[in-house]
Amino acid sequence: MRVRFIAEAAESVTLAARVLCFRFSLYPKKIKQPDPRKFTKARFERMLRRQKKKAEKKAGKETAKAEKKAKKEKEEKKTSAADTIRLVLRLLSAVFPRFVRYLRLDVSRLIVTVSTDDAAKTAIAYGAVSQAAAYLSAFLDSYVDLRHPPAREERIECDFLSGKTSCDIHITASMRVWQIFVILVVAAYHFLAAKSKSKP
Repeated sequence: MRVRFIAEAAESVTLAARVLCFRFSLYPKKIKQPDPRKFTKARFERMLRRQKKKAEKKAGKETAKAEKKAKKEKEEKKTSAADTIRLVLRLLSAVFPRFVRYLRLDVSRLIVTVSTDDAAKTAIAYGAVSQAAAYLSAFLDSYVDLRHPPAREERIECDFLSGKTSCDIHITASMRVWQIFVILVVAAYHFLAAKSKSKP
């Protein structure tokens, strides 16, 4: 079973996750429409009272938390920036090779139309975009499982009339559930090992 992340870009950018037949929108977030029936005087007064109680409770928790944090900082030695950098590098070196080996990219559609308000600039931009796309494709093909479906659309076009660059992209990144689990286990192991080693 694969977990898929679907990225689409045209007039707007959307990102969704799909597991089996279930699809979840990740970006943009759906905006909940307010219910006009909730906006009555009594409800508004109750809401203000609840918010006041929450604010008082939160202030008390924050004060206690600040005191606890100050006490902890006195008792324990702070982790230095060098230790943090070493930890991050260790996690990356352990996780990244597996991540790129397990990751699969399916490029279903990649259409870029390059256009500016000047013909010379358009030609220069078209060459730069074409070269960058070729380098990126070669890089991904070397390190990840890059796939191109038979019915794919891939092209970079040059438009001297519209004056506006546009794109139409549909890319799916996927990974099996057990592969995600392995990455998490490896990351957790190296994190705990680094933490136990840094303890006096």
